[in-house]
Amino acid sequence: MIRFANTLHRMYLSALCCICAIAAAAFFNGCASSQQQYGCGASAEDGRFTIGTGTKRLMYGYPAPHSTSHFVMSVDGKYASNNPCLGRGTITYLSGTQRKWGESGSMFSSIEFDFAGVRLTQQLIPVDKNFTDVRPGEFGQYYRIEYTLENITDTAHTAGLMLLIDTMIDTNDGAQMEADGTRVSAESRFAAAQVPGEILVYKTAGNKSDMVASCVTNKGKAVKPQELYIGKWRYFYPLVWEVNLTGEQYGDSGILLKWAEQSLGSRQKRYVATHYGLPSFAASTDGVQMKSYDPFVKRAAKQVYFQLGDDKLSDESKSTLTELMRGRTVEGIFVEVYTDAVGKDADNLKLSQRRGESVVRFLESLRYQRDMMIVKAHGAQFADKSFAANKEGKADDRRADITIYIKDEER
Repeated sequence: MIRFANTLHRMYLSALCCICAIAAAAFFNGCASSQQQYGCGASAEDGRFTIGTGTKRLMYGYPAPHSTSHFVMSVDGKYASNNPCLGRGTITYLSGTQRKWGESGSMFSSIEFDFAGVRLTQQLIPVDKNFTDVRPGEFGQYYRIEYTLENITDTAHTAGLMLLIDTMIDTNDGAQMEADGTRVSAESRFAAAQVPGEILVYKTAGNKSDMVASCVTNKGKAVKPQELYIGKWRYFYPLVWEVNLTGEQYGDSGILLKWAEQSLGSRQKRYVATHYGLPSFAASTDGVQMKSYDPFVKRAAKQVYFQLGDDKLSDESKSTLTELMRGRTVEGIFVEVYTDAVGKDADNLKLSQRRGESVVRFLESLRYQRDMMIVKAHGAQFADKSFAANKEGKADDRRADITIYIKDEER
């Protein structure tokens, strides 16, 4: 009887382990889809943010409370991030309680995280064109994005920080950049003295009379990072710490700032910061505004699928989109577009852009404004590469994921 009971116990544990393994695999595989990729089941405040001016975007996501920017924290060779999908379970997800104030102007925010004996405080402080803090209720020209790393133990630690900014200027998610006045058209690394003091991010390349954003690393309370990268957001997004660029031209653009690991003695603090907002030559009555990622906002999502190599919406897809939008007042529409692994990466990226445009045009026909829609074309980045040799590809990879942020649920 005892032997039988032990056998049953071992069978139970084995079954339980299998169930846990299947559940974990399902969770991390789900991160490859857009709904999981950027929300990934986050149910707490984690400090992710987006920045804009008025109704116009300076970062992807604005004006909805949606963010595809994040930080990575390094402590003694271990890593943590406020992006819950990063590292697929190999790094620690950080969340906390966010404090906000000054909502009648450029909002302030502060949030703390503890990891491996180091406390990280993230603050977003609006500043004027001279990089002086504005008073609560006033509008700033930039946000100072600052982090304090504090050793809260009696032993030394080595700590560093990496910050990803997903640039998007108004409707241009492939915004081109200049570093200290020099056009940067391909993925680039800047280190030490080469790190630029200002990066201009253009809606229309080189046109300062059109909308422009600015990242300033050398004024006010900013602390220049040891390394700074300009390149593809879709390459930067999944990185944990090491960066290896190919030098290719970038489309969907981002800025990656890296303050290298440094020793922190017992109770010692380290401060790092940069500025992001409107350049000094920009005329704006709205100033900069910030929205935090909100895990509790109402959302709804659907997927539509495409035929091999095609960018046209089927009647079934049109019905799916019509049903998704019916009776809802929305504050943001996000369209994440994918292809299968068949063909060249450059061609697939263009195909996903055309598919995104098909979705946008149909939603416009339903009387939704284009400027409330944000399209991110991924091409074959998340495709199942095992189907690359199959001329038919994987049907599930040929899709668009549409997520709406609901302002008022009427049904």
